[in-house]
Amino acid sequence: MFTGHTVGETMNVNQASPLFLLLIALTIIIILESYFKEYLTKWGFSLSSNEIDVDENLPDFYKAVKLSDADWMVKEQEYYVNEYNLKIVEPELAEKMDEVGRPKKAVQGIAWYNVLANPDYITAFNYINCDVPNRSNLIVDDDDDEDNDNEQSDTVQVALNLGVLNKEIALNMPFGKGMMAYMRQFKQENKA
Repeated sequence: MFTGHTVGETMNVNQASPLFLLLIALTIIIILESYFKEYLTKWGFSLSSNEIDVDENLPDFYKAVKLSDADWMVKEQEYYVNEYNLKIVEPELAEKMDEVGRPKKAVQGIAWYNVLANPDYITAFNYINCDVPNRSNLIVDDDDDEDNDNEQSDTVQVALNLGVLNKEIALNMPFGKGMMAYMRQFKQENKA
């Protein structure tokens, strides 16, 4: 007596089909791994039991930062703390960066997770770093007040660090003209 249970009649494509195909693939892998492991390893098709040791003899981060990168970080921190009471990095990091010497093996590329450490973003934002000599002479704004020339470039750094500002400061801050005066006023009020 025929049961009617043939492979062609009972096998349908449905939501279980991917699981079935995965089961077939895993079964083949287990069989190959069990019986042909020696050949698979020789041909490079299996995981080796060798542990990879990646010791590149790299120094401590503070001894690997380029002097120019460390100076950049220190100048940015000093300027924004003095002018805006805004910490770009933790003070401890800035202190350690101030003591950095010439590295034997330097970090290549960009050492920081800071947008303005990347030259591409500096160009895109038209930002002038704080470590550039006579920075305010390079920034041209649209008023005669010479005390706020840096404000045009500073807006970029302040906007990028808006998330770490005090909520009261961030909500009332004018972006653009008057930002530096607002931050100086807020800084003086909090000192008193």
